[in-house]
Amino acid sequence: MQQHNTENTTNTENVILNSTHKTMDKLEEAVPVLSQRFIKGDCLSRTVDQYLERYFQNLGGMTPSPELYSKVMQQVEKPLIEHVLRYVNGNQLRASAVLGINRNTLRKKMNLLNIVIPSKN
Repeated sequence: MQQHNTENTTNTENVILNSTHKTMDKLEEAVPVLSQRFIKGDCLSRTVDQYLERYFQNLGGMTPSPELYSKVMQQVEKPLIEHVLRYVNGNQLRASAVLGINRNTLRKKMNLLNIVIPSKN
């Protein structure tokens, strides 16, 4: 009985890993397309740069918000994690693989950023 459970676990892990590899292959295929969009000016770093430029201009000499780095990172990190979780249908193991972080780190970030796993309807 114990051997059977171990085999089922291994098979489940293999299915998840194969699914993760397929997801990664799709992402790798998308990179050239995304690169072309970035070249045309649809670049995240450029958008962030423009936003921060306006932010500092609007301060009018006042002191910036404390913990600015943390606040900016949360603004990027939360939607990134949410989009990846939706893309992998809430599978945290696949999401952590796509993001390149440990599953426990993903869970910690989800709790910190108040991210709820999308419900499966």
